[in-house]
Amino acid sequence: MSHRMDEIKPEHYVTEKQCQEMIDKAIDKHNKTATIISAILGSIILGFYSHGLFALVGKYANLYS
Repeated sequence: MSHRMDEIKPEHYVTEKQCQEMIDKAIDKHNKTATIISAILGSIILGFYSHGLFALVGKYANLYS
């Protein structure tokens, strides 16, 4: 009674080449998604920064007018 469950064997095994292709495809998808997210976040942060900078410049411009 060493094993109470049957061993599950796949119909076919993944070769090393197929495995490397799956890894490469996953890395490419990750890089594309990370690039898009970074671009969106960078744009938002740049927008907030420029808004604050223009508000600050406008505040000081009103003081000296």
